Amino acid sequence: MSIGGTTDYSVFPSIYYGYTGSSGTYNATATSGAINQIIITGITNTQFTWTLEKTTGDNVNVYLLFLVVYSVSSNYPKVYPTSSS
Repeated sequence: MSIGGTTDYSVFPSIYYGYTGSSGTYNATATSGAINQIIITGITNTQFTWTLEKTTGDNVNVYLLFLVVYSVSSNYPKVYPTSSS
């Protein structure tokens, strides 16, 4: 995935709804309340991990799209240090 083996990139996730639905499937409005924000973790020079939680047992149908932008100056660390007690 990486260009030049770097972690100098940012990941911008998007959720798109494009399913007309069937019995037991949420529409776009109900889907927006049934899923939480996508969390990006574990950025390395070869991959990243994403987590998406659904808050209901009903069906949702979405497309996930990840925009990866390289050579980005960012003010946030890729990994936050853990405190030692």
